[in-house]
Amino acid sequence: MASPPPPASARSQPSPRKRYQPAMTILHVLFPVLLLLLLAAPGDGTLLHLIDSLACKVKHGRCKKDFCFLNERRIGMCIFRSRFCCRRKK
Repeated sequence: MASPPPPASARSQPSPRKRYQPAMTILHVLFPVLLLLLLAAPGDGTLLHLIDSLACKVKHGRCKKDFCFLNERRIGMCIFRSRFCCRRKK
């Protein structure tokens, strides 16, 4: 004699891991894409210049590569020491 099927509440439920699988797949694809977007191309240095200019903007200035203009004064160096942080004279 065969045993009756188990009640609905006792049936095996899908594991919670299967529910999160698509999200993990998206994260595995999204992370390399974001990494490639944030990395600067060789010789470009876009991300580094952005960080450099943000640090200077905190001091209310701008990063200049060679020199400050006549109506500006040098208030320091930018983070990577290759540029001057300049602000207009008051």
